Amino acid sequence: MPDNQWASEETRWLVDIRAAALLTVLTFVAGLSACRVSFPFASEIFFTEGADDFPSAADCERCHQEIFLEWQDSPHANAFRSESFQRATHAGTAAPCVGCHAPGPLVSDVSPSLRAVHREEGVTCATCHLATGPGVAPLTMRGPVARSSPVEIHPVTIADADYRSSVLCGGCHRAAYEEWSMATTGDTDAETCQTCHMPSVHRKVESVNDEVPYSGVFVALEREERLRRHRFAVPEDASEHLYLEAVRNGIELDIVVENDLPHALPTGRFGRRQIEIALDWPGGSIAEPLARQPLDPIAPGRSRTRHLTLPGSAAGQPVTLSLRRFDHGDEGFADLLRVEVPADPDGPIRSGRQGQ
Repeated sequence: MPDNQWASEETRWLVDIRAAALLTVLTFVAGLSACRVSFPFASEIFFTEGADDFPSAADCERCHQEIFLEWQDSPHANAFRSESFQRATHAGTAAPCVGCHAPGPLVSDVSPSLRAVHREEGVTCATCHLATGPGVAPLTMRGPVARSSPVEIHPVTIADADYRSSVLCGGCHRAAYEEWSMATTGDTDAETCQTCHMPSVHRKVESVNDEVPYSGVFVALEREERLRRHRFAVPEDASEHLYLEAVRNGIELDIVVENDLPHALPTGRFGRRQIEIALDWPGGSIAEPLARQPLDPIAPGRSRTRHLTLPGSAAGQPVTLSLRRFDHGDEGFADLLRVEVPADPDGPIRSGRQGQ
């Protein structure tokens, strides 16, 4: 038989094999779509040994890698192992603190308790999503939406009210929650903790993990949902809730900062909670404390004014004015708002909520 005929036969054979494989997969998927398939042996395949009590974040990454990667870079993931926390709590031994930095599964209206395993993962996936209680099957997860895939790797229960309410966060972030509660009393349209710190996203609960066989098939069976990011960071649009104004006359500067957040500025009770104003110009700079917890934060809806006399080196120079917060992650100050103040402005210079 000529070589080209052999090649033609081999090509047809490969096409037939691939077509048969694709037909098998499609038949399998069609069957799954018509019923719910549960894997009672999932704990042996998808979870590490001993995960029934509290799975690790690595267990969750197998099917929820996109969410895992967001969490991995978040303050929640670093809550227990951060150097500042370890120093402040004598290597994580201060009993009043550790419960919120490596908590077990959250239970409404109950203060979080320190868990026995995976403490280095801080506030991890199972903290918020592992369901507990009498009669609850091992590895049952709870969340804001129902399962949309017919494949059940683990049981899922819906707890919609919990995941769309600031109450879920209030167990650990007690001070911020109390401030929020007072500031939003009676406001049915008030933004929640999740609204600001977990931006909305349209995606599937599961995501493709190239290291997990059949991950793509599982993801393909799901529908997209309106969900939230898991970075738990200061929101990028925080400037929409803050207002900074500067009135300059030579080296005299009057500064106004207004807080329209639904909690104090800064918020929280523990660690270094500080807001400052900083000014930079060619050849010089100064920084002045503006507000700090727990002594004198700027309450929601309130403002604070500072009058500063700049050094003579700033005369005739443009000045950069920044509103900054202390960032525990970097252990330094990070900008919230910034505005350029000319040497001889025509009027007030504004930035933030009313200045955009």
